[in-house]
Amino acid sequence: MELREQTNSDRAEAVRQGEVVYGLTEFDDDEFYDHLLAAARTEVGQRLSDEPGDPLHATEADVEAYFAAHSDRWRTNATRYNAVTLTVPAADAKSPGCRELLTGDITAGGLKDLSSCRTATTEQTVLDGSDPAPQHSPQSRLLQTVSTLDVGAVAPATSTTEHVQRVGLLDAETDTAAALEQYRPRIRQALLDEQLTAYLDERRAGLDVDADLDRLTALAQETLS
Repeated sequence: MELREQTNSDRAEAVRQGEVVYGLTEFDDDEFYDHLLAAARTEVGQRLSDEPGDPLHATEADVEAYFAAHSDRWRTNATRYNAVTLTVPAADAKSPGCRELLTGDITAGGLKDLSSCRTATTEQTVLDGSDPAPQHSPQSRLLQTVSTLDVGAVAPATSTTEHVQRVGLLDAETDTAAALEQYRPRIRQALLDEQLTAYLDERRAGLDVDADLDRLTALAQETLS
């Protein structure tokens, strides 16, 4: 309890001083327990991976191999997306031809065929993932949508009181070398997390543990009282 209260006090003071505080600014008992577990896991991972020869040490070749196996996780900031946006006036969204464009099982290229919905319009946009856009801006929202799509796929329609829109991804080109360099720290951390989970599971499987649940409950009550 004393450590939690000190942590909360330190974080509150940091906020007052205008400093950046990562995570919660105040913890309750359960949140602080999770916080301690996360900190302990991070410390264990660092100690087991810092130096060559450590059980979880990863070489640059290991990081690059992990990236190659999971490259779809780390591509947005190094990809140029060619997107198409279909816009239909809300008043026409339920007409048969327009409804098919907005809800049908079609490809991104199919969004450009407006023969069945005369009031619809389309716009093609090239988005560069390496070019930051203001958060919540139309460009940022569009990038968030297309970055989840495979080439040729179409996202579900979204609507406002004025119009209904549907976005598709016509093409995407990723600079693999740039993606590896931009995301390298995150790739290394993801690899470490995966290795640490496997390592701890293996160690636990080899232990013969007999837990005294009554004693654990009593200790927990003492700690939280």
